[in-house]
Amino acid sequence: MVRNLLTAWILTAIAGTALGEDLTDLEVGTRIKAKGVFAPKETTMHVEKLRIRESDDDDFEFSGRITGLHSETLAFRLESIWIVPTGDDISRRDLRRIERLQLGDYVKVEGEWNAQKHLVADSVERQPAAKRETSIEGVIEEIRPGTESGAHAVLGGVDLLISVNTPIKGTKSKAKE
Repeated sequence: MVRNLLTAWILTAIAGTALGEDLTDLEVGTRIKAKGVFAPKETTMHVEKLRIRESDDDDFEFSGRITGLHSETLAFRLESIWIVPTGDDISRRDLRRIERLQLGDYVKVEGEWNAQKHLVADSVERQPAAKRETSIEGVIEEIRPGTESGAHAVLGGVDLLISVNTPIKGTKSKAKE
């Protein structure tokens, strides 16, 4: 029994160290795409998968389920984040799409964060059933150390909780070449 516990502890320590080294590739200015889940009414995503992206793009992309609508302003809540469809680049076609949105629809939004930590949408598109996921892509604005079990990264108005067990693909060197 003791040997099994010791073996489990050693394997966990080795896996944690090997996977934890991937967290060092995450730094302010790195573009990432994170897939995961939000706890109800929280702006923290519990990251299940993370990919370091090769891109100089500074826009944000956010995909998920609509959980709230504001009919007068056309603002809507995607998971726990409010989306404001007032970007200068938003098309009439996107505005018509927004007017037809319903609770539970899955959409992908592209845009930028404003000072109130609302995502100002430049484009909105409904996601087909095969592409329904909760994900966010953008540039890391802040890294906050967590414990030995993980760290926090901030993208706009979203806090990403990244565990040392979160699979991370891509590398800092590939992303910046």
